[in-house]
Amino acid sequence: MVKPVTRREIYELTVKYCDRVLEILQDWEPSNDTPPGRVIYECMWLKQEIAENRLPVPFYDELLTIRYVYSHGDMPREAYEKGIERYLRFIIALSDGYRIVEPKDYPEVQEDIDRFLRRLRDGGWESKEGVPELIADLEAIREKLNTTEEIIPLPFEGHKFFDNPDWFSWVRPFFDESPEMQSQLREVALEVFEGQFERYRYTDPVPPQATLEA
Repeated sequence: MVKPVTRREIYELTVKYCDRVLEILQDWEPSNDTPPGRVIYECMWLKQEIAENRLPVPFYDELLTIRYVYSHGDMPREAYEKGIERYLRFIIALSDGYRIVEPKDYPEVQEDIDRFLRRLRDGGWESKEGVPELIADLEAIREKLNTTEEIIPLPFEGHKFFDNPDWFSWVRPFFDESPEMQSQLREVALEVFEGQFERYRYTDPVPPQATLEA
């Protein structure tokens, strides 16, 4: 079930992560001639539109530069070393109306992992091919989330099951009998590796100039 996210939440988180991006890019100048410069301009524009309450939600169609730069890997190496990829990804998720997984939400992600593992074991799937590796990965991920540091989204590398671009296709056949299991696994993967809650989404677009929800 989709749970609503308010326009104010989307606004506040967008400003937060734009500020993180601008801090990382503080040694670059705003410019249309470089990827960092264009990202700076777009973050400044997003913050201005939010300050004037003009940015629609979702703002997928308005987010052009950050989406392009993220998908093409065009930022300088120093920016990636400072974690800019995480914050660009979060802004993209917010543009789609999703809520971001922050450290305060890690216990909720752990509950989702526990719920999935219980259903996996109760359903007798532990002996199926690949499932022991899946269980080991999820248990290790759950342990990593005992922190208040920003670690999500996690990389796929270092996980026996998830370090495979076709992991979902691999597991799908024996979950065909339970679409709900497929859905739960996809939700957990989105939370852990993309940093977004699929069930928390802005579902009622508000036109520009509308009053913010409380």
